[in-house]
Amino acid sequence: MRKAGVLLHISSLPGPYGCGTFGKYAYRFADFLAASGLTSWQVLPFNLPHTDGCPYFSLSTFAQNPLFIDPEILQEKGLLLPKEVAAIRDDAATCQRDFDMLARKREVQLRLAAKRFARTQQAEEARQYVRERPGVLQACRFLSRENPTEDNLFYYIFLQYEFFRQWDALHRYLAARGIEVIGDIPYYVNLSSSEVYYNPECFLLNEDGQPDFVSGVPGDRFSDAGQKWGHPLYNTAELQKQNFRLLYDRMAFAAAFYDVTRIDHFQAVGAFYAIPAGGHPREGHWETGVGEPFIKRLVEEIGRERFVVEDFNCFPGGSYAIATQYGLPDMQIYQSTLLAGYTAASYKENTVAYLGTHDCDTFMGYLQGLDAETRQQIAALLRADGQTENSVLCQLAIRDLFACKAQRVVLQAQDLLLEGTKSRMNIPGTVSRENWAWRLTEETLALLEATSGYWHRLLTAHNRTKKPPCV
Repeated sequence: MRKAGVLLHISSLPGPYGCGTFGKYAYRFADFLAASGLTSWQVLPFNLPHTDGCPYFSLSTFAQNPLFIDPEILQEKGLLLPKEVAAIRDDAATCQRDFDMLARKREVQLRLAAKRFARTQQAEEARQYVRERPGVLQACRFLSRENPTEDNLFYYIFLQYEFFRQWDALHRYLAARGIEVIGDIPYYVNLSSSEVYYNPECFLLNEDGQPDFVSGVPGDRFSDAGQKWGHPLYNTAELQKQNFRLLYDRMAFAAAFYDVTRIDHFQAVGAFYAIPAGGHPREGHWETGVGEPFIKRLVEEIGRERFVVEDFNCFPGGSYAIATQYGLPDMQIYQSTLLAGYTAASYKENTVAYLGTHDCDTFMGYLQGLDAETRQQIAALLRADGQTENSVLCQLAIRDLFACKAQRVVLQAQDLLLEGTKSRMNIPGTVSRENWAWRLTEETLALLEATSGYWHRLLTAHNRTKKPPCV
C-alpha cells in the first residue's frame, strides 16, 4: 500500500512544559493521524542533544532526551507530586526556547522522581533494562562520570528506562492504529559523546584526542559555500577490523526504537568529506567510507525495509549506487524538483517523497521567497490555470505528491497548516534559538484535527490509505 505521513518531532508537540512530551498531546496527534488516514509519523532523532537543542549533535546515540518524559505520567505513577508538576510548568514559562536552561531546571524534578522510583520494586527492572543494552549502560556511565556515585548513575538509568516505557506505550498505541514510526539517526557522532569516549580507536583523532579533520560537505543545495558540521570522522580501517561493530550497534539500536529509520548523511558511507579542523569547507577533500560491506551486514541482519537513506546522488563516492544495489529507499525533496523543472511524476516507486524536510523552508515560505517569473513557471508545472496564489500552489503541490509513484509521501506539519517561514524548523549551518523551536499550539492542533476528514478524502482519492474515516 502506498503511504502518506507527517514529519513532526516530539519537541514540536504542544503543551505547558516548554517542549513536547509523550503525554496527552502525543496521543491526540496520533488520533489525528489515524482519523486522517495518515499511516506514517516521522520524527527527528530522539537522542539527548547538546545545549542548543539540535538533535543531530548528541551526547550519545544510546541516551534519549529526558525532556520528552511526560511529567503528568510521572505524577500518575506516583513519582511526582502535583506541586512539583506545577513547578515544571512555571519553569518552562521562563525558558523561552532555551533548551539548556529548560533541561537544567527539569533535572530538579526528575531527580526527585528517580529517588522515589529507586524505592520501588521496578528499580531492578530498570537496572536489567540497561544491562541488556550495553550502549545504554555506557551512555549512563558517561553522563554520570563527573559524579560517579551509585545514586547518580541510577538517576541516568531511570531516565532511560522511563523514556523507554513512555515511548513504548505510545509506539504500541500507534501500531494498534496502523501507524508506522519513521525515526532518524545521524551518521556522525560528536566528539563529546559516549561513542568517542569509549571507542576512541574508531575515530580519526590525534595524540591529544582531538580531530585534525572534521565532517561537512562542499557547496550543496543547502549552502553554496558548503557546510562544516565539526564531527570527528570515523577510522574506516579500524571499523572494518571490527566488522563495523560501533556503527552497526548504533543503527541496530535505532532500528529497535522505530519501524523505519532514516540514515542521515548516508553519503558518508561511500565517501566522507574531511575538512581541516581550523579550515573552511572549500579546503576539504574526499576520503573512502565504510562502503558496501557495511550495508551488506545491515541489510542481511536487520532488513532493507527498515531503512531510508538521505542521499541525493550529488557527491562522489558511490553511496547512491550502494543504496540502489541493496534496494534501500532514497529521498526526494519536492522543492528542489520544482526548481529543476520537474514534478513528482518523475519519482520512482522506491523512494520517500517530501514536500520539504526539517532543513527546508516550509512550502509556503519557499513559495513566498520566489520571484514572480519562477512562481509563474511553477504554476505552469502544477497546471494552476493562471492562479499563482501561494495557498493554491501549495495545495496543488500536495496533490501532485500524493499522485506520484513514491511508496511514501511525507509532509511537514507546518505544510498541513499552510504556515510560512516563521514556522521553519531549522536553517542548516546556523546556530540560533529559532532553530528546533517551532511547536504546534493547542489552537493549531485543533485546526489539524478539524481537517482530518479533508485529508482522509484526499488520501483515499489517491489510493494512499485503506483506513476507514473513523477510528
